[in-house]
Amino acid sequence: MNALVYQGPWEMPIETIPEPEPKVGEVKIRIKYCGICGSDIHGFTGASGRKIPPMIMGHEFSGIVESTGEGVCRIRPGMRVSVLPYSACGTCRLCKSGYSNICPDRRNLGVLDVNGAFTQFICVQESLCYVLPDSVSFEAGAILEPMAVAHHAVAAASPLEGKTVLLVGAGTIGQLILKLLMLERPASVLVSDVSAEHREMAMRNGATATLDPSKDRWEDVLRSVGIQDGADIAIEAVGITSTARQSVDWVKNRGQIVWVGNAEQLVSINMQSVVTRELQIKGSYAFTGEDFSACLKLLESGRIDPMDIVTSKIQFKDVTPMMTAMAKRETLQIKVLAEIADSILEC
Repeated sequence: MNALVYQGPWEMPIETIPEPEPKVGEVKIRIKYCGICGSDIHGFTGASGRKIPPMIMGHEFSGIVESTGEGVCRIRPGMRVSVLPYSACGTCRLCKSGYSNICPDRRNLGVLDVNGAFTQFICVQESLCYVLPDSVSFEAGAILEPMAVAHHAVAAASPLEGKTVLLVGAGTIGQLILKLLMLERPASVLVSDVSAEHREMAMRNGATATLDPSKDRWEDVLRSVGIQDGADIAIEAVGITSTARQSVDWVKNRGQIVWVGNAEQLVSINMQSVVTRELQIKGSYAFTGEDFSACLKLLESGRIDPMDIVTSKIQFKDVTPMMTAMAKRETLQIKVLAEIADSILEC
C-alpha cells in the first residue's frame, strides 16, 4: 500500500509499504480523510523533535472499517468511524481518575515512532473507534480530534455563562474553541489574532469583537465591548511568548487563564503580575474519551458545524507540498483535509 513516510526534516515521500492486518482486538480501517495538524508541520520541519524517522504522520482521521481481528465484537466491517488517536495504560492513578490524556504511558498515533494515518490502511484497537452517525460526514469525523482538544480547553475554563472571555489565537483550535464557547452563553468574547482572515472567520463564528495585537490597543478594544478592567477568563490557543503574555496581561485581577497552545517549549512571563494579581493559570492538554464522545454528540445534533474552518481539501499526493508551503508560510490555511481513499491509488 502507499504511505507518506517521514524520512527527516522536509522529506516525506510517497512509499510502498506492507499492508497491515488486524491483530487480536484490532480493527483495520481504510482511511477516508486525514487532517494536517500544526504539530505535523512542526514535526515535518524537525522543529519539534516529535517525529522519529522513518514514520507515518497523521492523527486526525476518519474511515471505513475494512476487517476486524479476533475478539472484536462491537465494531463490524463497513462501519464508518473516527478514531481517538492515543492509547493509555488504563491502570495508573491518572487513568483511573479520568485523566488518560496525561497518562505517562500514553502512545499517540502519528507521534514519535508510532505510525499514523497518512496512508491507505491503519490498524487500531477496537476501543479507540467511535462510530459515526449517518448525519456526520467523513470530513467532520476527521475534525473530531481537534474539536475534542477545544472541548477539553473550554471545560477547563468553565463555568463561562455571563463571563467576559478573551480568546488569543483564532487558528484551527481557536475557531473550534470559539464555536464551543458560544454554546456556554458568555457575556462577550474578544478574539485576538494577527491574521485578518482569522479575525473575519471569528466574527462569523460569534465573536463580539476582534483585535490585531500588532496594531490595536487592547485597552480600547476591551472598553469598546464594555470590558473595563480586563476579561474574566483568557484562553490562549497559540503557545508562544507574545500570546501567553497577552493572556496574562489582559485579564482582571484574580482572572482565570487556560493555556492550550503548545508551540514553544519555554515562554517568558511576568511572574510578578501573576503573583501580585492572584491570577490562576491552568494547562489544557489534548482530551479524554469523554471529550471525544461529547463532541461526537454535538456533531450529531447539529449544534456545532465545523466545516467552515476547512480552507482546503487536497489529494494524497499533495500533502507533502502543502505541508512545505504551510511551513514556509507561503499559504494561509486554517484546516486542511487530505482525501485519502479516493486519491491514494492514483499515486
